[in-house]
Amino acid sequence: MGFFSKKTIASTALVVAAVCCGHVFGDDDCVLQRGQRSAVYRIKACLDAFTIDPSRAYHTISHLRNGLGNYYSFTDIAANSQASVEDTKPCKLPVHDVKNDIIVELDNMKADVAKDFGVTDFEELLDKSIATKTISGYKFHMRIVHIFRKLFDAHTTYSPPWAPLVPYFELVPQVKLGVERDGETMIVKLDGQPVKSMGGMDPWEFIKQQANERVGGVKSLGGRVNSYIQTWNSNIFPGTEYVHWDGIEVEYQYVPSTKFDFLGMVPASPFSFFSDSLKKDDFQAQGKAISWTKLQQWLDTYSELKPVEASLLLEDIAKDMGSFNETKTIDLEIMMDPEQDYAEMDGVDESTDFEETFQAAKELFARRLGSEKLELVDHWPKHVKLTNGKDVPAMFAGYWLPESKTAVLKISSFMTPASMYGPQLEAVLGVNPAINNLFALHRMLVAKGGKRIIIDLSGNGGGYVELANLVSQMFAPHLGTQTELASDYAMRVGDFWNDWLASFGWNERKAIADKLRNGEFSEEEVKQMATGLLNLYTLKESVGPPPFVPSTEYALKSITNGLGSKSDNADMLARGIEGEFFTEMLVGSHKQGWFPFTDQAKDPETGKAFSPYLEPYLKPETHDWGGKEDTYAQKYIFSCELPWDKGLGCWDHSKHQWPEMAILTDGTCGSACALVASKLQFAAGATVFSYGGVPGEVMDTAAFAGGNVYPWDDIWRVTFYAALIGDTITGRDTAIGKRLRQEKANERHYSRTLPLPMPTAATARFNFNMMFVPELGDNALPREWYVIGAHRHYDVWEFPNSNDMDTWSNVWALYARVAGEDWKATRLAGVGGKDAEALTCAKPPPPLTWQPKCGLIPFAVKFIFWLSILCCVGCCVGCCVMASKSMKGSSAGAARQAEPQPGSSTVELRTVETPAYPYA
Repeated sequence: MGFFSKKTIASTALVVAAVCCGHVFGDDDCVLQRGQRSAVYRIKACLDAFTIDPSRAYHTISHLRNGLGNYYSFTDIAANSQASVEDTKPCKLPVHDVKNDIIVELDNMKADVAKDFGVTDFEELLDKSIATKTISGYKFHMRIVHIFRKLFDAHTTYSPPWAPLVPYFELVPQVKLGVERDGETMIVKLDGQPVKSMGGMDPWEFIKQQANERVGGVKSLGGRVNSYIQTWNSNIFPGTEYVHWDGIEVEYQYVPSTKFDFLGMVPASPFSFFSDSLKKDDFQAQGKAISWTKLQQWLDTYSELKPVEASLLLEDIAKDMGSFNETKTIDLEIMMDPEQDYAEMDGVDESTDFEETFQAAKELFARRLGSEKLELVDHWPKHVKLTNGKDVPAMFAGYWLPESKTAVLKISSFMTPASMYGPQLEAVLGVNPAINNLFALHRMLVAKGGKRIIIDLSGNGGGYVELANLVSQMFAPHLGTQTELASDYAMRVGDFWNDWLASFGWNERKAIADKLRNGEFSEEEVKQMATGLLNLYTLKESVGPPPFVPSTEYALKSITNGLGSKSDNADMLARGIEGEFFTEMLVGSHKQGWFPFTDQAKDPETGKAFSPYLEPYLKPETHDWGGKEDTYAQKYIFSCELPWDKGLGCWDHSKHQWPEMAILTDGTCGSACALVASKLQFAAGATVFSYGGVPGEVMDTAAFAGGNVYPWDDIWRVTFYAALIGDTITGRDTAIGKRLRQEKANERHYSRTLPLPMPTAATARFNFNMMFVPELGDNALPREWYVIGAHRHYDVWEFPNSNDMDTWSNVWALYARVAGEDWKATRLAGVGGKDAEALTCAKPPPPLTWQPKCGLIPFAVKFIFWLSILCCVGCCVGCCVMASKSMKGSSAGAARQAEPQPGSSTVELRTVETPAYPYA
């Protein structure tokens, strides 16, 4: 074992101590110390003790089936992607092979879970006679994790309840995983030592198997392999699905075999009134996040409730679910020193109740955040350092390759630092600093005078569509309008949203408002409608505040108390229903419809809002995708206003139309990153290079493309309220009203219609918008589903690690290799130099006709300013010299010595040709 480093030996000793000591001293197996690494046998003991009861199992599966069936954009395509009717002529693009019918998978799980609880029908899980039964919560949730993972969609994921308690794992001893190709042979090394077998398998086959079974969010196997290698070398394995509970046996070619084990990282608590350890009860608490008793009772009788009865019952729900606050976890980045925290929170100590402490903590956090100072750290990766010592990775880094006169811009993310680290940092790190840094860096690269740029998008997981579009136009300024720049989007409408739009869509609220004004509702009916809306305020503490503006409550109380005349109350209610009562969260920025999705949709032909606004959803198209016919919205564009935002001013001086552009990717470029890569390749003639992957298989240049993602915790509330408000206003005769009153709907707790909160601390999210590449034609599938290979692929498996400067030397060598290629010839040769037809629909680089319209104005202003200064200085010097001559009679030689000498300059410009190091 002599080839291991001291660090490796130390980490091995750590895991031996962690594993042995607990058993020697006979501690409870499920005891995890906060802020420390725990042996996996202890974590497994906690997970094995984790259980779930029939009600929570029922609601978990029902809500997920509802979400996937009604909200997920790719439900149909994922069932059998290659059965889709599509066409990308003249391009010839293969379709990813995914066969995961998630509705069938969840239905099969329903049958199996019913059997586990000893009943024959899934609906029997709500029978009170089995309410105290439990099954393994670990196996239950992990089955769902794997169903989601097989979608290979990073926007659509399921996070089990225990994820916040043990968010990641580390492998010990830590060694670097390396891969090389020698002819047809793949060589795997650990810390430079050739490996004979891993986990009892050929090491390369082991890597492919692990990538295929454990990595989600990447459509092609090559991208998953790259992701797995990078995960191994970063030594941050995100979640229990990566863990080998019995370790990994490794047999080397030339040195003794060894075994690698995992340690789980348990985060520290920011407040000292939490215990210093986690035990079985803490894990079980994560499975009991919300009490369902009163909520179920209310839903059981919803269709028959009168407003007053509903109000009383909702008050009980609020009280019953108030205990949910006790299970909240606090994750404040800057609150890490409990002793100091208490010293700065007046009147708060360990005996103070949770809510008061939580409020005081938020106030302290806001004070600290407001006083934060930023300091730029000048090294790669460049960081923004907060005064408390936390580093925020930079988004951009620039390089100059002097020999080939090629610029390189590394873009790590299209998320702003604030979005990467939570809203707490919004006040410190907003969008503008990131954009300004990008602009400045791009101008520096342009100033070097080269004609080629490599845009490295490796490892970029995406971010904001707005920022992605801005970056695309910076490199491709000839895309000068929204319709040219924006990519197309659509969403799957399906039966549920068709019913929704028929119930609450175009002009439905206006029709009710007109009836109110025309006196078609009695005074009592007006009061009942107002009372029904007012009842929703009683859910504020448990579900969250209803989407009403502040004045709504007063207006509704005025109506219910009969303070105005019948006509005045009816008119007030009519105005409120048309839009005055509701926040934009419910109705969007327009007043025409009532749809809890994109409210910025614009016509891709004109770049203007649709009229009627909901037209793309109200007049959907039918597609046979995934072997199923379903309805999808018309295509629209959105989130493309930033390049024309007045807040940016004229930024033409930051744009540049490069004669030649190349994109470099490792196949893990996803979401908004896929948008940029596709836009620059197909609309701006970029040549694409990729590396890593699986030899012999075309690797998609993108991991996934998605469109937009909604966390279930965000979407269920607004849709829940929207459905209840709509049902209160429009009545039971609408399509949604009839759904809510179907036979046995109350027994199912309306789970097929109403989105409800997850009954445990588990979380989920769904992709709902789909991004298209316009150049692929009107009959193409969304970008997510095509295997778009690079023009040139390299069998290189060296990936940079932001924590290890040495790993970047190989990346710089790869930059030089790309710069040495003939990009035009490579592009014309097609995918991997073999299949030119696959990319024939991509446009060539545009002619160099674009010129900045206002980019030279700042330069002209500065030139005139400094010229004026120089003239003034010259005049002053001249006056002083003349005065000196007349008053002191100085010699002409002395006067000449004071004059500027020919060829000298007060400003010296230098060009420093350095190796490929980043700019500050």
